[in-house]
Amino acid sequence: MKVTYDRNADAMSIVLADAAVEGTRSVAPGFFADYDADGRVIALEILKASQKYDLSDIDIQPSDP
Repeated sequence: MKVTYDRNADAMSIVLADAAVEGTRSVAPGFFADYDADGRVIALEILKASQKYDLSDIDIQPSDP
């Protein structure tokens, strides 16, 4: 599992599996799930993450260099 955070977009990405994305669905306002060809969730994206969570306590790898 890999968690990244893009400060410019204020978006957190949680990658659960290394697989090709077959589709994306909105599961709640600002929450998106990526699915593989078998319908398994392989990644989650959270928009406006800093407004929803205290990110200071989470060890997040930056997505931008």
